[in-house]
Amino acid sequence: MDVLEKDWKIYKQRLGDWQDRHIGRLLEEYREIIDSDLKNSDKFWEIQKRINEDRKNVGVVCRFSRSTMEDIITLLLLQGTITEDDLVGFSEELITSIKESRDYWSKK
Repeated sequence: MDVLEKDWKIYKQRLGDWQDRHIGRLLEEYREIIDSDLKNSDKFWEIQKRINEDRKNVGVVCRFSRSTMEDIITLLLLQGTITEDDLVGFSEELITSIKESRDYWSKK
């Protein structure tokens, strides 16, 4: 599917906020580890492990291109970083395609 200029502009405007939202959730999870009853050394190593895993997630970093836009939005939707409300403004064609992809991958 060719990316409409309108959709690309909206994506460029929103992606940073979506990633910031995702990182905020991660920080809350790290805070739970810090506040846990684990030994300090265990907390440290658990957080390091999580950061190494989480920094590969599209909610933290992703390839910013038109060719990956739909896949990135679908992944953000699947992991709960964004909701269908965040899709308002995008073309109906893109929204339909994202929802179909989400439904397909959520069944697997």
